[in-house]
Amino acid sequence: MNWFSGNNRAAHVIAVTVAIRLVWMVLVLLFQPDDGFFMYDSSLYSHFADTLLEHGRYAYHNQGIFYPVHSHTPGFPFFIAFFKGLGWYPGGLVVFQILCTGLTAFFTLKVADHWFKDQSIGVWAALLLAMDIPSIVFSNMVMTETLYTTGFMASLYFMLRFFVEKRSFLLFFAGLLLGGAILLRAVGLLLPFLFLIWLMMHRKQIPALSKAMALFIVALSLPTGMWMVRNYAVFDSVFITTLGNTNLFYYRAAGVIAQKQQISLYEARAHIEKDHPKIEPNGDNRALIAFSKHIRNAGFRVLAEHPDIAFRNHLAAVLRLLGQPMRVPLEMQLGYREKAEALPGGKAVKGENMFNKFWHTTSWPTRIAVLFQMFFMGIIWLFFFKGSWVLWQKKQRWPIGIVGSIIAYYCLVAAGPETDARFRITIMPVILVLAAYGLHLQKKQRQ
Repeated sequence: MNWFSGNNRAAHVIAVTVAIRLVWMVLVLLFQPDDGFFMYDSSLYSHFADTLLEHGRYAYHNQGIFYPVHSHTPGFPFFIAFFKGLGWYPGGLVVFQILCTGLTAFFTLKVADHWFKDQSIGVWAALLLAMDIPSIVFSNMVMTETLYTTGFMASLYFMLRFFVEKRSFLLFFAGLLLGGAILLRAVGLLLPFLFLIWLMMHRKQIPALSKAMALFIVALSLPTGMWMVRNYAVFDSVFITTLGNTNLFYYRAAGVIAQKQQISLYEARAHIEKDHPKIEPNGDNRALIAFSKHIRNAGFRVLAEHPDIAFRNHLAAVLRLLGQPMRVPLEMQLGYREKAEALPGGKAVKGENMFNKFWHTTSWPTRIAVLFQMFFMGIIWLFFFKGSWVLWQKKQRWPIGIVGSIIAYYCLVAAGPETDARFRITIMPVILVLAAYGLHLQKKQRQ
């Protein structure tokens, strides 16, 4: 660990993180150069970027008709448009994302330094992040997770520094970065309330709490406010995204119907769409928002009618979020996409063995990667709980509160039938900070 000590440890951690992902990029270029950097949502983001570049409008363009986008925030399509404009797409964007994972490792290290004042804990947290397979894979995907995670971790770091240093510019940066992250990936839409709760918990240490909260809200509103003004001008409604309504209806509500009737998710969607067919706006953009609210209400009714199934589905999604290995994206990037099926795929077959299905639909390299991830996450959670228990006994409970509330937030808002390992990418850095502390304690006990 000598190479990771002293003044250059942050640079060395960043270098290792970036190097591992660049190696993976080379492998993708060798095995799947055409489609290895793209997933299902990538083409949609790219289409929005093309419309921005060619027509100067943030819209879905089909057969000469422009449909203003209301479901996806504009941050990531703007990044794609920037790199397309330079002629550096997708390679330039992927390299930029890889460099951003280096920044994520840096902020992970600094958060650990802030809490534990021990250089080795921050180094271990960052190095564990460097080895996290979902982070490696998605840094090489044209998807939102990587840039969003960097923005979120930067915002968290500046917020934690503000609690100690009480400098207004730190709080301003925290709000500005969090607002930018929300425009990249709207799953963070309610995180500002969590940050405000943390501020209120420090009210005794913050002389002018109301001014501090106002400053954070103003900074947050600089990026998000412009987007809401656009939505009001286009749709006559103030909102950030309607994607939550879509996911509620087509994933969570459909997932309940699928479980109740023992059919596939796709069949369940077709079933509920019969009662709620999609509409054509015919030039009235407000109709799009009205339909989004309609399917939101319909989705809530389905969940309310079957709370037991909804709860079981949500619990299963939380377990996937916290521990499921990544499989299908690995298969795609290694060129085995024709063998890759989501597990569990479609309608359950009587007598079907999930292990056999996994074994016969998965390549050897991915099997090894899945086994590594299972071992990796088992070790991480073991040391996470060890570190948390010791902190609790020492009455140093602020790190547990921060990390626990972040994990709880994502378990509440990001757990549906669509949830898989990629949803864990954002919370992995803070999980690894406490896991690194537990690992540090284990090393001290053995010395």
